[in-house]
Amino acid sequence: MMSEYRVERQKNYDESGVNLAEFGFLFDPFHHLEASSDPHLFEYLIDDNLPRTMWLPGTTVLFSPRGGGKTALRMYMTREFWSRFDSHPFPIHLFPQPNDLTDASPDGIWRPLLRGLSKAIVIALCYRPVRFLNAPQREWDQMLRLLVPHLPRALTHYVKMLGHYRETGSVSQTLERVRNALDRSYRIPAPPEAGTSAEMLRRLELSALNIEPIRREVGDWHRSVIELTSLLSDIFRFQEFAVLIDGVDAYPQSVAPLNRAGEWLLDALQQMNRTEGATIHVKCFVPHLLRLYVEPHIRPSDAQVNLESLNWSNDDLVRLLRARIRIATGGRYDSLDALSSPGISAVEEQIAATVQPLPREALYLAGQLLHSYLSRSAALSSLIEPEDLTNVVVPYQRVQRVS
Repeated sequence: MMSEYRVERQKNYDESGVNLAEFGFLFDPFHHLEASSDPHLFEYLIDDNLPRTMWLPGTTVLFSPRGGGKTALRMYMTREFWSRFDSHPFPIHLFPQPNDLTDASPDGIWRPLLRGLSKAIVIALCYRPVRFLNAPQREWDQMLRLLVPHLPRALTHYVKMLGHYRETGSVSQTLERVRNALDRSYRIPAPPEAGTSAEMLRRLELSALNIEPIRREVGDWHRSVIELTSLLSDIFRFQEFAVLIDGVDAYPQSVAPLNRAGEWLLDALQQMNRTEGATIHVKCFVPHLLRLYVEPHIRPSDAQVNLESLNWSNDDLVRLLRARIRIATGGRYDSLDALSSPGISAVEEQIAATVQPLPREALYLAGQLLHSYLSRSAALSSLIEPEDLTNVVVPYQRVQRVS
C-alpha cells in the first residue's frame, strides 16, 4: 500500500529543480503512479496480461490488487474501441460513488451508469462528430434532453469550452480540455478534422441554450438508460455497449464497506445482464479482495460470466520499467544500468524481485532510486552505486512490514 510518506516524496521531487535533460531524459518515466494522469501511458503500456475474455461478448470480472494496472488496462480497452472506425461497442466508464455503493435499490446501479453514459456521449460528440452530425433534429434533441441532467455541469459549459477552438486553432488541445473536464481517463486517438469539429460546435451551440432537460423521478433512472441506448442503437448505429466498471475500491471502508461493494457489484451484473433492448457487455476492473464476495454467488449456469485475475511476473515488471526508460530517453537506453557503476547491474531485475508484484510498486521504487541518484549527481557527477539501491530498498521493505 502506498504510504503518505511515499506519495509526499514524489511531490517533493517535482520541486527539486533537477534537470532531467542533463541525464538523457525527455521526461520523468516514473512520475505518474496513477494511469489516468500519464500523458505517455500508451507509448509504453504492457497489455499482454489483459485476458482474452475481456474482448469477448458477455461479462468478465477482472480481479487485481490496487496498483495492479486495472485503470491502465481499462483506458487501453476504451482507446482500442474508439480506434476502430467501423462497428464497435460504445464504451462507457462507470465509477460508482459512495452513495451508489450503499444504495441497495436499483438506483444504485442505474444512476452511476446514466452519469457515465451521459459523459461518454458528450465526449463522443466531440471526438467522433461525423457519427452524430446527420442525426434527425427530433432524435438529436431527445438525446440531449435525456443526458443534460446527468452531466457534472451545464451543457453550455462544455460547449463554451469547445468554442475555445476558434481562439486557439488547435482541435486536439480543445478536445483535451473538454475530455479532462468530464473524464480524463478517456484517451481517444485521431481527433476529427477542424471543419467537422466546427460543424459539431455550431450544432451544439444552437441546441444547448434552449434544451429542456428530461428529469426522471427517483427510481426511474433505468428508463433514461434504455432510451439513450436505444437512440444510440437506432440512430447512430452503435449496436452494442461495453460498460467498464472501475473505482469500486476508491473509498475508505468506513464510507463504503467491502462487503457492500461486493453486493453492489453482484447487483450490477444481474441488472445489466437483464437489460432489454440493448446488448451490454459488462467488464469489471475490481480489487482482488472482492473475489471472496463475488465468486460464491456466480452460478455454474452463468456461462457468460468470466472471472479472471490480473497477475504480474518479475519479467513483466522488468519489461514495464525498461519500456518506460526507453521511451523517456528517446531510445538512448532502456535500463538504469546505463547510469550505474560496474558494481551494480540488472537494476530493473533487482527492483522487480524486491517489490510486491504490482506495477505501481515497481514504478515507485524505480522512481525512488532514480530521483535519489539524480539529486546527488546534480551536485557531484557520479554513477548509481550498490548502496544507492540499498538506501531505497531498506525503507521500502520497512514500510511493507509495517503496512
